Amino acid sequence: MTLESDDDSATVADFLASRLNAGDWSVTSNDSATGEIKFHRVSSRSPRGSSHC
Repeated sequence: MTLESDDDSATVADFLASRLNAGDWSVTSNDSATGEIKFHRVSSRSPRGSSHC
């Protein structure tokens, strides 16, 4: 899936990280140099993923 935004990548990464670090989800790393955000589900380590900004 590809989404587009008029905001800069740092703003988008901050937004995604804040949403992925809530509820049953936890951000495990947020690399501002590459724009990669890794996250996993708190209640189960199996569902996990990453996003690139």
